[in-house]
Amino acid sequence: MPATESTIDQVAITLAALAYQSQADLMRALCDASLATQNEWTLRWGQATHMGNLAYVVGDGSGRYCIAVRGTIMSIADIFEDVDVELTAVPGVRDGTPMVTRGWADAVEHLLEARPPSGSPGAGTQLKSFLGTLPRGATVYVTGHSLGAATAQVLACWLTETFPALTVEPHTFANPTAGTADFAAYFADRLPTSVRWDNVNDNIPKGYGRLADIRASYASAGPLKCPESARIALDVLELLVDGKEFVQAGTSSPRIELPIVPVASGTTSEQWYAQMGVQHSSYTYLRLLDAPLVPGHPSVPWPPQSLPAPCNT
Repeated sequence: MPATESTIDQVAITLAALAYQSQADLMRALCDASLATQNEWTLRWGQATHMGNLAYVVGDGSGRYCIAVRGTIMSIADIFEDVDVELTAVPGVRDGTPMVTRGWADAVEHLLEARPPSGSPGAGTQLKSFLGTLPRGATVYVTGHSLGAATAQVLACWLTETFPALTVEPHTFANPTAGTADFAAYFADRLPTSVRWDNVNDNIPKGYGRLADIRASYASAGPLKCPESARIALDVLELLVDGKEFVQAGTSSPRIELPIVPVASGTTSEQWYAQMGVQHSSYTYLRLLDAPLVPGHPSVPWPPQSLPAPCNT
């Protein structure tokens, strides 16, 4: 067991990273006292998937729960091509002024309809029904990495509007921007204790309000330039977001940074994607928050001296 108690951010990034793993691996990890979860959190609902979205809920037996939402399971290069950035109202929020991307809103609607399969905790019960059974006054953390983080922010809004007797606290990692300036203001007002962790050199949090910064990323790493495939995706996104103001929601964490790491081999395109992959990886966020690594982590020494190419997250 770790010598000191884990912080809630270390617990949250651990649960976010475990959302990418199978239920069997998740169950084993929750019993592992060496992880930040310290064998104190038990699976209460899930895992469950619906329309490609996945979440699960754990509790620690003291009135604290955590909803973990999985991020993308596609390659990192596909992220910007498959997200619907049209703006729509936040699910569950009666005031239609705060707006988020339709992709995040749809993801939340899908998760709320999700039901765990037979043999899983909460089998057959929709997430929205399960959340309605949580005791008044319970603290509910909501976490996720990458696309899961943006979805978690929107889900937290639904939760605090639908069940005002709960204390809702998002802790998210590497999220792309979920919505507009009005959404960011609403989020700050309704969820003032939220925390958002962004690695300075991670490109994903730069979407969608700082797309130009992605084009110029990693220029200090020798000849690395944004590859043609990424430039095309960014061109399309810039057309889609034209005229829309995207602002990150949630209180930004203290600065965390993995320096730009030399890539040992591969074309400049492979090296650029390798850099982007390791900067965004949930394992990098575990390292940056000093949390023990979950099983299945890449065999890259820390701090990495160089990266193989290509490097998958």
